[in-house]
Amino acid sequence: MRKLLLYFLFVLILCFCYFALPAQQRKIDSLKALISKDKADTNKINHLNRASDEYKKVGNYDSSLHYSHAAMQLAQTLKFNNGIANAYNCIGNVYNNQGNYPEALKNYFASLKIKEKIRDKHGIAALYNNIGIVYDKQGNYPEALKNYFASLKIREEINDKHGIAGSYNNIGFVYYYQGNYIEALKNYLSSLRIFETIGDKHGIATSYGNIGEVNFKQGNYPEALKNQFISLRIREALGDKEGIAISYSNIGEINIKLKKLNDAESYLNKGLQLSIEIGSKDDIKSCYEWLAAADSARGNFRQAYQHYKLYSVYKDSIDNEETKKKSLQASMQYEFDKKEIAARAEQDKKDTIQLAESRKQKFILFLTFGFLILVLVFFAFVYRQRNRIAKEKKRSDELLLNILPSETAEELKLTGQAEPKQFDMVTVMFTDFKGFTQIAEKMSAKELVGELDFLFKKFDEIISIYPIEKIKTIGDAYMCAGGLPVSNISNAMDVTLAALDIQKFMAEHNLQQKENNKPIFQIRIGIHTGPIVAGIVGIKKFAYDIWGDTVNTASRMESSGEAGIVNISETTYKYLSEMNNQSLRFTFRGKIQAKNKEDIEMYFVEKTHT
Repeated sequence: MRKLLLYFLFVLILCFCYFALPAQQRKIDSLKALISKDKADTNKINHLNRASDEYKKVGNYDSSLHYSHAAMQLAQTLKFNNGIANAYNCIGNVYNNQGNYPEALKNYFASLKIKEKIRDKHGIAALYNNIGIVYDKQGNYPEALKNYFASLKIREEINDKHGIAGSYNNIGFVYYYQGNYIEALKNYLSSLRIFETIGDKHGIATSYGNIGEVNFKQGNYPEALKNQFISLRIREALGDKEGIAISYSNIGEINIKLKKLNDAESYLNKGLQLSIEIGSKDDIKSCYEWLAAADSARGNFRQAYQHYKLYSVYKDSIDNEETKKKSLQASMQYEFDKKEIAARAEQDKKDTIQLAESRKQKFILFLTFGFLILVLVFFAFVYRQRNRIAKEKKRSDELLLNILPSETAEELKLTGQAEPKQFDMVTVMFTDFKGFTQIAEKMSAKELVGELDFLFKKFDEIISIYPIEKIKTIGDAYMCAGGLPVSNISNAMDVTLAALDIQKFMAEHNLQQKENNKPIFQIRIGIHTGPIVAGIVGIKKFAYDIWGDTVNTASRMESSGEAGIVNISETTYKYLSEMNNQSLRFTFRGKIQAKNKEDIEMYFVEKTHT
């Protein structure tokens, strides 16, 4: 009897262990088993894409991308268009979750193009929905609603109840962020009713969480907490890590309002840990923001400041003007790539002709002069090879110096790495073109790229006159800095003079453009001086970059300035004043409100006319 009882307990433990496994993991294991047995056909492609989707749900983005790329490769080999489109969609979903919105849009549009070609209405509706989500996260609500309603219309035509419910949820999001809580709640409740009818637990959890958010905004904290806990329990049962992280963050927010600060910090820290684990930048940003609020409520202002700084870092990385412009850059990049490919093809053609000519000459010499000339040719060949190697080395060195400062390049060649360096005084310049997006809409991508290429080359020529390092271009923005990689005390003056030279060049160039009835690019220039950290990012394509609040403040100087005028911060003004340079005239602007900054004293600077 005792043995029978022990056996029974053993079976119970095995059953418990099995069912305790997260449902999501069981799905993944099942799909992996199918993939291992599948032949290289369309079934395997579908299973690979499903595995990518399941890994995305648990926040394992590396595995998700691995399976979607495997699906893409096999689908392209078999010319299975639907599989290719689904793989693009899976890749877009991962980048969407990681906050890389330009890459997300790039893959969604690639998928949509194929889905429209094969007339897959379910797929078209899903992609309009996904594209709407990206615009929603970027705060572009008109484009978000346009895509959500396009998705809803198709889903209603094909009676896709699950999709209809999802569209209602997303439309509710837009109204929520616009502060229209009545319309938001109306759409969330419509979504919940449909999800409950079809038994979609993911959808039910999302709807309860969204309804709780509306309750929170309306000040009904007990009802908000109740709905968030309903959502959390469902997500925990599903093993939905991303959803669990969102629920933790939302519950933490509510507890701050209820003045339950211990509970608030507990849930926010759990949400932060899980968000970092799955790499969700949006959720990490939200947790740091509310942890700062909890610290402030306790009077722990030092810790609140630290958390707010981390919140600002993540906010700037996913919610800045440069990120929004990258949607336009996608079309511009095509023209850059096409230009580079054409140049490479032309060079290959020249190399082929040169090689053929060289062989022909050697053959003629061999026939004419015999063995003696052959020996001479051999030595000539050796000499040429040595010269070629030397030229190639020089070319590679020049290319490296085109990408990195000479000191950094030398350190990289000697040690294989370059350590980040702190600089106490660096002057950073940002330029940007006012109304660039509107101008770009009136020009072809080829014309736009050609004009930017011309202007940025001229900027390169101007800053090369001074000890200034070009950092990078971002769309229509140009960034450079003085005082690095070799420190100096003249960088404020160097960068300011270069900025005034750029301003003068643009004024003269715009006069020519106006005479030729061509678009005019009005430039804004901003400058700030302060400490930064500089170093190399990346392991495949090196890029020298700089970080720190000085960079953000310089960017704000540019965005808070006026077209055709150089705008500098109070800090830069003080350095310039200490140099007693009578060639500059300053106009005090007072304290100006800069985005995400306190009021900053700013000055316009121009050259005096002597």
